[in-house]
Parts: sequence; structure tokens; C-alpha cells
Amino acid sequence: MSQIDRSKIIHGTLIKIKDILSSNVTDPLGANRSSDTRFVMLSFPERKVEYPHIILSHNGGAGERLGVPGNMLEYELRLTITVLSKSTKQRDDIADAVLHALRTKMGDLENFGLYGFTIASIFDAEGEEAHIKHIELGLKVIAT
Repeated sequence: MSQIDRSKIIHGTLIKIKDILSSNVTDPLGANRSSDTRFVMLSFPERKVEYPHIILSHNGGAGERLGVPGNMLEYELRLTITVLSKSTKQRDDIADAVLHALRTKMGDLENFGLYGFTIASIFDAEGEEAHIKHIELGLKVIAT
């Protein structure tokens, strides 16, 4: 069963993925990153940012009751992982590292109650200050 608090399905899922990415994707700035900025974040920062960085966000989902009169729900969530960098090569290298981290830590995610990962799409965009890659994921979580 899910180890995610049922009342915090979205936030708990984002935190777990953030922890995995923070631990398994190398920050190119490393020790040179300012102490008041982050490499992996849950929302677009309202403070100073340094490039590159990764932003995780929820972009939809639905829940469905499993069994009658069961109290279990299966949620399908859609998440976006956005990689922003000053260089397209660095952006692509970080995106590859994100996908590798998710693939190699699939067991940890499943133990946490997250499963059924799909990559819905991967696409590039250009921003005013950075090159952007969006990775849209689908995943499921069962909550009791």
C-alpha cells in the first residue's frame, strides 16, 4: 500500500520524486551553487535562481475507487519535470540524467506506492533566459 499520506497525494509524490532527483542527478554547479538557490525545486522560484535547475509540477490527474465498499483509491497523476539551462547540451544531459534516475530508482518509487510510470511526452521550448525541456510523466498511486 501507499506510504504517501492520503491527504497529501500530490505533494507527497512531488517530494518523493524531488528527493530521488536531488540524490541522483548531479548538479553541474555543485559546490559553486549559491546557498540560497536550489537545483531541484517544486515550483518556479520567487527568489533568485541559478541555471541550470529542475522544476517539478503537477499538471492534472484523477482518482477512482477500487472495490466496493473498499476505502482504497487509485490516483492517476500527471507531472511535469522542467529542465532549464543556458546550454542546450547541458539541458539535454540533465534531462537524460533525470530519466536515468527515474528508471534506476523505479524499485524505490514502487516501494513508496508509485507505479505505472509512463513518459507522455518530451519536448523543447525556448525561454527568454534559458533553453527548456519538458518531460511529462504519468504515474499511479494507490491510497488507503
